[in-house]
Amino acid sequence: MARNPAISYLDLFVLYRSTTPKERSTVRRNVERDRMMRKKLRVQHRRCFFCSTSISIRDHLDHLVPVYYGGQNRTSNLVASCVDCNLLKGTSQLVITNPDTIKFYEDLRREHRRWIVDCRKNPQAGIRKSRAV
Repeated sequence: MARNPAISYLDLFVLYRSTTPKERSTVRRNVERDRMMRKKLRVQHRRCFFCSTSISIRDHLDHLVPVYYGGQNRTSNLVASCVDCNLLKGTSQLVITNPDTIKFYEDLRREHRRWIVDCRKNPQAGIRKSRAV
């Protein structure tokens, strides 16, 4: 037996009205956290950013640069980490032993150095050309 869509909508509306703004905010935050964690797990091949142990969505989403030192809640500053690394880290920095992470940052550094050399040879190379309007 098919349900009337209007009844489903009313049920959701009643449910929405029966929750507090704080509860709704918590649910939205958890959904965003899970979405971000899935994205980071995919990028990091389900490995801890710091020690390379296998992790799941139940592990921690951690700030690479701690908020205590001015790190922000941006995607670029968030990494998936195991519980042990995150709790051990606290507000300090850990030595990264994950070979994939080390290779990624070495490649990034190499690419950045190449870009600087290209900019010195040709100053216009580092400037993006604006679109004609």
